[in-house]
Amino acid sequence: MDLDIIKENLTMKQCLCVKRKNITLEQDYILPDVKPDIISVLCPNGNVYVTKREMINNKAKLEGGVNLYITYLADNGENRALNAEVVFSELIDTDVNEDDCNLLENTKIKKIDVKILNERKINLKIVLDVEIKAMKKVNVELLKDIENVSGLQKLQKEMQIKNLIGDGNTKSSIKENLKIDDTDEITEILKFDVNIKNVENKISYNKVLVKADCDINALYLTEDNRVCSCKQDIPVMGFIDVMNVDENNVCDTNFRIKNMLVKPNSKEEHSIYTEIDFDIFVDVYENKSVSLIEDIYGLKENIDYSVKNANISTENEKIINTASISEKVLIDNINQIYDVSTNVDLINKTKSNGMIKFEAEATVMYLYSSFENPNINTKEVKLTVNFDLPEDVGDDIKVELASEGSFVVLPDSTVDSRIDINVLSSNNSGMGVKIIDDITVNEDVKEDGYSMIIYFVQKGDSLWKIAKKFKSTVNEIARVNEIENEEQIDIGQRLYIPRAV
Repeated sequence: MDLDIIKENLTMKQCLCVKRKNITLEQDYILPDVKPDIISVLCPNGNVYVTKREMINNKAKLEGGVNLYITYLADNGENRALNAEVVFSELIDTDVNEDDCNLLENTKIKKIDVKILNERKINLKIVLDVEIKAMKKVNVELLKDIENVSGLQKLQKEMQIKNLIGDGNTKSSIKENLKIDDTDEITEILKFDVNIKNVENKISYNKVLVKADCDINALYLTEDNRVCSCKQDIPVMGFIDVMNVDENNVCDTNFRIKNMLVKPNSKEEHSIYTEIDFDIFVDVYENKSVSLIEDIYGLKENIDYSVKNANISTENEKIINTASISEKVLIDNINQIYDVSTNVDLINKTKSNGMIKFEAEATVMYLYSSFENPNINTKEVKLTVNFDLPEDVGDDIKVELASEGSFVVLPDSTVDSRIDINVLSSNNSGMGVKIIDDITVNEDVKEDGYSMIIYFVQKGDSLWKIAKKFKSTVNEIARVNEIENEEQIDIGQRLYIPRAV
C-alpha cells in the first residue's frame, strides 16, 4: 500500500553532554615592595574570565584567569589590598566525538583560600565551579500524519518545542571611568563585583540587538584610610547577524566576561578606570506547538515501524518557586556595613511521598566596621532554607539569588538579613522522545472472530496498550466500561473489550 506520510522538519540545539568539574588553581604570591607586611587576611574576592573555549579530541579546552582582590590587615594596623591574577588552561573530558559542536560554559568562583607563608609571601588557592555543555545543531523529522490508512489509531502528545531559527555571537566591551566622591583620594581597590542584568533583545532586518546593564559595585580605600563604595550601571550592547528572524521569535542570550582591567586613576581624577570585554552568544527560536505521534496501529492492517531516539528542545530555565531566608544575625559592636557577599547553593535533596525535599544554603559574608575598630571586620554565616517540590519537576533544579538582598543594622547589634532565592527548573538537555520511522503496512490481517472479550488490567497497562493489543479503540473501551478518566485504570480491574468495526 502506498502511504502518504506527512513529516515536519525541525532544527534543534541538541545537548550532547553536560559536565561539571571543580578546578583548583594554586600559586604563591610575593607582596610588592611598596606594600606593608601582611598580618592577617580579611576578605579575598575576585572575578573569573574565560578567553577561549573549544573542543579538541573529545575534550573541552578552557583558557582564562581570575582577578583577585585581597584585603588584609597590615603590620601598621591599617587595611590594605593586594591585586593578583591567576591564569589557567584546563582540559575537561566530555565523551563527545565531534569537534564542530558549540561549547556553552558557566564558570564561577566557588572558594578562595589565602594562606600566609610569611609576612611577605602568601599562598593562593582558588576553586572554580565549571559547568560545560556541548551543544550541536541537528535536524529532526517528526511524524505529523499518515493518510490512506483506514482505521488508523494514533497516540499523540501535544508539546511546546523550540525550533531553532539561527544562532550567532559577537564581542562587546565597556570602557568607563567610575566616578567616586570628589573628596575621596583613592589608593586601593578592595572589592570589585560585576553583574549583567536587564537583558533585552530587539530583532530587525536579520539582526539581533542585545542590550543589558553591567552592574558594577566597587569597594575602595582612601588616602586617609576610609572604606568607601561606588555603584554604577553601564550599558553594554552588541549586534548579532542571524538570518530569517522576525520580531515574534525568542532569544536565549548569554554574556561571558572575556577580559577585565580595573585600576585607580590619578588621585586628582577621583575615578576608577574600568575596561571589560564580553563574549555575547544568542540562539533565536520559534516557539512551536506540535502534536508528536508516539505510537500507531491499524484496526484492519498490521503496521510495522522502527523507532529512533531524539532530544527535543523544550523551554529554558524557568522559575518554578521562590524561597526566602529571613534571619537576624548577631554581630557584636557592629557600626556600619560596608558590603555583603552572598552565594547560594543546593546542599541536599531527598524524595518522599511523591515530593522532593530540598535544602538550600546561603553563605553570607559581612564586611563591616565596629565601634571599637573602624577598619574592615568580617563575619561569615551560613543560613539555610527548605522547600518541597513535586517529583515530576525533575532532578535538574538550581537556585540563584533573586536580588541583592536586604541587610539592616538594628540597635541591638543584629543585622536583619533577608535573602530571596529563585528556584529554577532547567531543561537544557532537552526531552528524550521516540520518533516513528520506516513505516510499512500489511493488509493481510487474520480475523480473530470475536466481538467482545473480558480482560483484567495488569501492571504497566494503559487503555492505549490494551486497545492496540486487541485491535480496539480507547474511546470504545472507555464507553463500554463507563470510564470517565482514560488515564486512570486499576490493576485487576475487569474490562470488556469490544472489537472495533
